[in-house]
Amino acid sequence: MENFHPDRIQVIGRTEIDYLFSLPEEQQKPALARMLSLGVPAVMVATQERVEFPPVWKELFELAGVPVFFCQGKSREVIATLSEFLEEHLSEKTNLHGVLLEILELGVLVMGRSGIGKSESALDLVNRGHRLVADDLVEIRYYHRGALRGRAASPIKYHMEIRGVGIINIQDLFGVSAIREEKEIDLIIELVDWEPEGDYDRLGLDDKYKEILGAPIPYVRIPVSPGRNIATIIEVAARNQLLKNMGHYSARRLDQVLSRRSAPEAVKEDRKRDKT
Repeated sequence: MENFHPDRIQVIGRTEIDYLFSLPEEQQKPALARMLSLGVPAVMVATQERVEFPPVWKELFELAGVPVFFCQGKSREVIATLSEFLEEHLSEKTNLHGVLLEILELGVLVMGRSGIGKSESALDLVNRGHRLVADDLVEIRYYHRGALRGRAASPIKYHMEIRGVGIINIQDLFGVSAIREEKEIDLIIELVDWEPEGDYDRLGLDDKYKEILGAPIPYVRIPVSPGRNIATIIEVAARNQLLKNMGHYSARRLDQVLSRRSAPEAVKEDRKRDKT
């Protein structure tokens, strides 16, 4: 019992059942009573076939006020299914206004004010072969190890609003290969209005992050102005993030090359070569 966690639902499988049955009858009751006395919230029996408990076991459960559930299946499969179900329904969640896409297997959340062009850019990207997860309202859940998964709200799933056209169904127009049920968020792109005096990143040397539900996600801020192909820029930002995930930082490599060339020793070598 040294590694026993009494505050958790206890899943009893075939191994535990066989162990209890292998004990002499006078030892079965104390062994079971000891577990139940620690405040177990519930017990789930997971076996391939239904197990009939002896009357003394039933009495112990009733006296302790511990409910018993039976589930047909192997205990490891039941534990995995229950864990996934509870994580899905009990995880922290939030709703955000934006568009979630799968671009080159990367989950990209595009945010920005209403009317800035998120849906139009997303439509262009879907037309290029990328996939839509959610438009307008993105439901986001927090999972273990900081993973965030987004999906569309049920009533508007697969739909997109395009000003001047109206509501369209991406699945009907482009087929099932153009949509996806949910996707982990790997990159956040915020579209902002172009301002001549605005402070925009022109080098990309420093990584920026935006927190959602306490999880930091790589973040890029893209100014929008007439003539800029925002869909192409979003796709390039996703490709660049893929390279970063693999440890390739183009801006940093160029900065290192320029720094070496501007070092005093490198300048001297260049002057020598010029003279020769």
